[in-house]
Amino acid sequence: MTICTTIGFLEIVVSLVSNKSILEASPQNSSFTSNRENRNEDLLVFGCAAINGLLQNLLANDSSRALIPEALLNRILLMMLSMESRKARETFTAGLHSVLGSSGILKSEVLGTIQNLNTVKRGTADVNLDYDKVLAALGTVGELAARGLNAAEACALLFNVLNLIKCDEYAVRDYSLHSIEKLIEHISPQTFLSCERWLLTQLKTNTNELVLKAVLTTVKKFCLQS
Repeated sequence: MTICTTIGFLEIVVSLVSNKSILEASPQNSSFTSNRENRNEDLLVFGCAAINGLLQNLLANDSSRALIPEALLNRILLMMLSMESRKARETFTAGLHSVLGSSGILKSEVLGTIQNLNTVKRGTADVNLDYDKVLAALGTVGELAARGLNAAEACALLFNVLNLIKCDEYAVRDYSLHSIEKLIEHISPQTFLSCERWLLTQLKTNTNELVLKAVLTTVKKFCLQS
């Protein structure tokens, strides 16, 4: 397969996976989920695996690495903002850590932190986050921001941290708010707009009062930064 063909396939898969009904499939922690919801989550997991596989092929040599469009990489990172399935998030970020770890696109430590932000606790019936790992990773976010992040790294971290303000665990929401404040100053204007649109959607669709409070606090932080 040529480099251009591989990039073309990657663009197609990213477009398919970015479909709202697939990207937001989230059957976790529910006593009843439709077959469609479960199918969409399966499609999301398979799509994420395909993206990681195609990226691995492209990053196998330096000549093809330089040809990957920056806009396409940004779309891949943006998927992590709206991806609801914890199962998919965990497998996708673990794959990205493995594939991108030595690419120079994102630092390995940043990728490892993103993976830990999405780690699921083993041995439980429901798909719950491993709060110990998540909280430790949120502490690492502040250290990474203090040492300096490029725009892509700040973007990838912020998309994952923002998703955690919807977590049921108070400590995770609280630590996430502190991390967001440290990351905002490193992001590009386009990332800023993507985050604002996502936050407005959360205000319209979320009914959990504690989560809405965290979302409103985050909106305030963005307003102060703009």
